[in-house]
Amino acid sequence: RIRKTYESSSAFRSGKMTSAAVQTLMDRISWSTELKSISDVDIAIEAIFENMGAKKELFALLDKICKPDTILASNTSVLDIDELSKVTDRRDRFIGTHFFSPANIMKL
Repeated sequence: RIRKTYESSSAFRSGKMTSAAVQTLMDRISWSTELKSISDVDIAIEAIFENMGAKKELFALLDKICKPDTILASNTSVLDIDELSKVTDRRDRFIGTHFFSPANIMKL
């Protein structure tokens, strides 16, 4: 699905982005179903369903798994970021962020 997004972009269709460039971007993405595989990331962005309990449970796990200087981020659009951060020991490295999907075609 990510590859199709790149390949359907105007940059790709116009020739500004090549198949090799798409492959380079795809090679930067890694996949895992194991939380411990992200222990060394610089930022961890959560994007699960909008449920305070579920998000708190995940952030408590991420707080234990991720290196101490990892920024933890929530993609919530409705829940209280301060409340979510309380389950971690890194409230100073906890942020809220929200992404449009796909950003390149969403109108603001």
